[in-house]
Amino acid sequence: FTVLVRRTAESPVTVQWTASGSAPTTPADFGNADHTAPLPGFPSGTVIVPAGADETATISIPIHDDDDAEGSESFQVAITSVSGGATRFDATPATATIALSDPALMLRAPDGTGAGNNADTPLTSASRLVITEGRTNVYTIRLADDPGEPVTVVIHSNHDAVTTTPSAVTFTADNYNQPQRVTVNAAPDGDAKNETATLTHIMRDAAGGLLEIIDRLPLFVADTDPPEDDDIC
Repeated sequence: FTVLVRRTAESPVTVQWTASGSAPTTPADFGNADHTAPLPGFPSGTVIVPAGADETATISIPIHDDDDAEGSESFQVAITSVSGGATRFDATPATATIALSDPALMLRAPDGTGAGNNADTPLTSASRLVITEGRTNVYTIRLADDPGEPVTVVIHSNHDAVTTTPSAVTFTADNYNQPQRVTVNAAPDGDAKNETATLTHIMRDAAGGLLEIIDRLPLFVADTDPPEDDDIC
């Protein structure tokens, strides 16, 4: 942010400023000087504009480089007081955007395929996708924002009988907002028990480097095998 003194100031102007924001922006979005730790509260500070005509000073606000996958957020900065070579100031806040660095992944169950979900309902780690052994189910994934550089979402299953097609999806600036269909396959396992599984979505950069683990999708695997003799009363 640039602070401008429009008229000639015979002495330096001390400018007090403060930042603010509303959900989803929080103080944790702002960081220390090296961006590695969040702040306990919204930042504030002081800059000094040199004496003279049309002189400026810059307000620099570090942003915390966290591991959260989230969309772009906005915040405001306002001047709260001045002293020295000026007595009046414009208190109108200026708005800035915290640009996306960790693309948010959007999971949805199309056509009502999720358990208890309506058509095209968002899926989260608090929901689950139901699949029957020997059959398939589907969901879609896309990014909430342009990733800038190409990223690949690798889908990992923690259950040997549960696989996905495809097992990875690459997003670019051209297709990041286009839902990509993922088919979940559950092979029969020979027992007569319902089971659970988890699909973990891992984002990697173009070189294969790990960016982050972004979403986990629980699955309920319904069994179709007849009850075993021990299960019959």
